[in-house]
Amino acid sequence: DSYNNRVQVFDLNLNFKRSFGKKGTGKGQFNSPTDVNFDSCGNIYITDLANHRIQVFTCTEHHIRNINHPLARVGPGVFQPVSLLVHDEKIYVTDDGNHKVWVMSTTGETIATFGDGILRSPEGITMDKDGFVYVTSHYIIASPVASRD
Repeated sequence: DSYNNRVQVFDLNLNFKRSFGKKGTGKGQFNSPTDVNFDSCGNIYITDLANHRIQVFTCTEHHIRNINHPLARVGPGVFQPVSLLVHDEKIYVTDDGNHKVWVMSTTGETIATFGDGILRSPEGITMDKDGFVYVTSHYIIASPVASRD
């Protein structure tokens, strides 16, 4: 719920159960949360777009830590985490500000990046059963049109 700066929780029957978070920069506060994912222990990872960080919570929604990226500053190249995937103790994060995907440890150390020069404003990210990572983008890049012949 980016515009209300909170995360809403629904049960399996899609009934609203609760929400957590409010606008701000402190622990458990958000400024445009855009995605949520879970690690194998049930910890909750939330992209906090305009605060330029990822927040990590326990399964009972208690704040554990922030993952602040070295690029978490204002200006060109600012870290803007839009979407994330947690898999095998790694976090894959789409970064709208730098037009790439960061691969980090669950504590925030950078392992790798990809998509430089290929991605423009990456948004969604997922992984298939074979480990292929799929990334969507909302920005149109001119490319050759395939021939119909």
